[in-house]
Amino acid sequence: MEINEIIARNIAGLRKKKNWTQQELAERLNYSDKAVSKWERGISLPDAGTLYEIANLFGVSVQYLYEEHKFIIDPDQEKKLNRRRNLYLAITICSAIFLTVTIVWLALTYVAKGVGTEMPSFFVYFDFGLAGLMGILAVIDCIFYPKNHIRPVVYISVGIWEVVTGLYFVFHGEYFFWIMLGGILLQSFTVVYLLLMRHGKMH
Repeated sequence: MEINEIIARNIAGLRKKKNWTQQELAERLNYSDKAVSKWERGISLPDAGTLYEIANLFGVSVQYLYEEHKFIIDPDQEKKLNRRRNLYLAITICSAIFLTVTIVWLALTYVAKGVGTEMPSFFVYFDFGLAGLMGILAVIDCIFYPKNHIRPVVYISVGIWEVVTGLYFVFHGEYFFWIMLGGILLQSFTVVYLLLMRHGKMH
């Protein structure tokens, strides 16, 4: 077993024995939960100073973190941690959606008043709001599942065409050629990105 995987399992095992979420461990170390998630998946390693802090926090030696150990986690405790993590994730998503829709609504209202045109229809708000949601889901997916490239590309693709549709409504069908051209170019970039990632050309 590689050293990254050993340290990852030890950090995750010690955290779960304490009944802490990744967010709670991150707060105790003054790091983000994203960093803790990467440590526990073996994507990255804490630096030497942080390893020392982690060892002190759990009452073990630094050498302990480099050795293989078996952790027995209570299934009920694991379920409780998963529920808490899902609750945090749901709150984050809902807050982000609310913020995105609010910003889109304010921006479109301001633009409509500025150019002296009629207020955008509900479909415009829906299109841009859904595009924002797709962007949020793509970011969350990249954070929690960095090795999966298909879902983020699907989310981004849906978002692109929601933006295209929204712009069509905003301009009442004008500039249709340029709007479509922009959508096609962006979609092409996402497809090329997916092909490069799947062939290991990008990291």
